[in-house]
Amino acid sequence: MDPSPDKLFGKRLLQAGRYIMSHKAWMKTVPTENCDVLMTFPDSTDDHIPELAARGVIQQLFPLHEQRILKRLMKSWVQAVCEAQPLDDICDYFGVKIAMYFAWLGFYTSAMVYPAVFGSILYSFTDSDQTSQDISCVVFAIFNVIWATLFLEEWKRRGAEFAYKWGTLDTPAESLEEPRPQFRGTKRISPVTSAEEFYYPPWKRLLFQSLVSLPVCLACLTLVFLLMLGCFQLQELVLSIQELPRVLRFLPKIILAVIVTACDELYKKVALWLNDMENYRLQSAYEKHLIIKMVLFQFVNSYLSLFYIGFYLKDMERLKELLLILSLSQSLARQLREALLPSILLHLHLSLIFLRRLLRFCWTLGVSKVGAPGGAAEPAVLARRRRREEEEGEEEGRKRNRASWIDPPEEDYSTQLTQAEVESCMKKYEDTFQDYQEMFIQFGYVVLFSSAFPLAAACALLNNVLEIRSDAFKLCTGLQRPFGQRVASIGHWQKVMEAMGVLAIVVNCYLIAQCGQLQRLFPGLSPQAHFALLLKYVIQVAIPDIPAWVAEEMAKLEYQRREAFKVGPARVASPR
Repeated sequence: MDPSPDKLFGKRLLQAGRYIMSHKAWMKTVPTENCDVLMTFPDSTDDHIPELAARGVIQQLFPLHEQRILKRLMKSWVQAVCEAQPLDDICDYFGVKIAMYFAWLGFYTSAMVYPAVFGSILYSFTDSDQTSQDISCVVFAIFNVIWATLFLEEWKRRGAEFAYKWGTLDTPAESLEEPRPQFRGTKRISPVTSAEEFYYPPWKRLLFQSLVSLPVCLACLTLVFLLMLGCFQLQELVLSIQELPRVLRFLPKIILAVIVTACDELYKKVALWLNDMENYRLQSAYEKHLIIKMVLFQFVNSYLSLFYIGFYLKDMERLKELLLILSLSQSLARQLREALLPSILLHLHLSLIFLRRLLRFCWTLGVSKVGAPGGAAEPAVLARRRRREEEEGEEEGRKRNRASWIDPPEEDYSTQLTQAEVESCMKKYEDTFQDYQEMFIQFGYVVLFSSAFPLAAACALLNNVLEIRSDAFKLCTGLQRPFGQRVASIGHWQKVMEAMGVLAIVVNCYLIAQCGQLQRLFPGLSPQAHFALLLKYVIQVAIPDIPAWVAEEMAKLEYQRREAFKVGPARVASPR
């Protein structure tokens, strides 16, 4: 049987009390709608707040929005569709990590213009004969390989410029990185800092990965594979029935899109649980392994059906239809889930809170009128009520005289909601992980299969234009303000997309091999793939990752740092 809410609250209150008494902090209960305990810490105990949040003592912890800045961002960011994003303002308000995501998304959207325009031109001028379609497929496949490589390499340079501008290019070493609040282990003395720290043996993590994580991931991938095979069999059955209307022929594809979305949400929870159980010390390592788990699943969940149709059935027409349905359905579901749904739930929650407070206020007002002189209450009832209130007042006075770390709440029947109460009802912004993952799936659709359907890039471009504003809208209106985080780049997503670029070479070469005339010229896959891989390697080597001026500025800073280190000890050692 689950414990009652009062017992749970009492347990958390006891934990908080013990923690506070040991850290010289002050706690009192407050009569707000979504806050049971208000704790005040001195400046020296800020490091313990994430620990309290990780233990579940603190339910919510978030900075309040600044309405003046939000109004300015709404005008210059959300509503200014045709203008550049105010990335510096985003960085100042939301932090470097979110600003880096929007910088990458804006750069990705701008780069998507080239394949969108080129693909639309090819699609418009391609004739219906097989030779024209073959030439179009080959040309766009080669264009995809070059474009993806140039985009990823150019973003490295642009990302380095943003990181230098925002002061995060020179990140600390992993040995000096702060551990995650959720990290647990045995205490030991750190060999690096000589301070006390938690230590978790790597062999325990490896054992859990081998015996639990790997079998669970394989089971999930197998389940998704079987579900998709069932959808394919249903599609074959529907196509074999000639009497069915044309609309019903799209039903298996729609079911497949729903299964893809549902499996994505389910596996995300499984991957998060596995990652938490693997107990990584650093946030960077945690995100790295979570990305690996999610990318492997997304590859099967989002692309398996397309590979099956393109490689096994070799039906380019069905490949085009399914690619269009998957991209549009996922885009629509994402916009509804991220932009509209949080706003609707927020207004519904606030309406319920306001109604509850209004009823409480009316009840209090009615009771006070009944208890007033000339009211309808009987004298005996009023006497008992007055006697009980006096006894409670005396008891409250005795409690106040005692030194305690709990301040009893004061009843407040105001129907006005404070800003903290309103924002506590908002959904928490988890991380940029989900946003990067969605763009990664779209990037795969474009570079892997757009040679068979050149308009995929145009659809992606339209989606990204809406994605930037919808993400900005949800951050400014429907979500709690997140704490700012410092990052030097988009992290491991860069490596994952580079791996996708290599895979795109193989996939596009295979699609080229399906063309009739080129298949006679190049019967095998190897010559085309080797040439494309060589071309990609040459482009990567020719373009440096960091611009020359950024490298020079970083060298100057490193020189000044070393000179300051040399001068500092000399001044300390010099006699007066």
